[in-house]
Amino acid sequence: MKRLLSLALAASLCACTALTVPTAPPSPAAVADATRINEKALAGVELAYKAAAKAETLALDAGLVSAAMKPTLRLADQQAYAAVRAARAAYKAGNVDSYSAAIAQALTAIGALGNMTPT
Repeated sequence: MKRLLSLALAASLCACTALTVPTAPPSPAAVADATRINEKALAGVELAYKAAAKAETLALDAGLVSAAMKPTLRLADQQAYAAVRAARAAYKAGNVDSYSAAIAQALTAIGALGNMTPT
């Protein structure tokens, strides 16, 4: 019976996929550099959104935005803000792939808002 259990255990272990051992980062400095780059990217996105939103507010206050354009501009602002929030969430999650995509989407949405705002 022991032999049968040993064989079953050995067969189940052989059926498993190869285990991967997580690798350590190259150095603490490399981790710190990557973290600083990510923080600066997020800060850049947030500052770009603030600048675009401020330009939008100034254009609205100055009467440069037509009544027909206001809903479109509001939607672009909401989309840009949602993209900034998604970038913040991806940064907090620590997922490099989703973070990179979120930063790119946020910059695209902020650019669209900036292009719609009359100057």
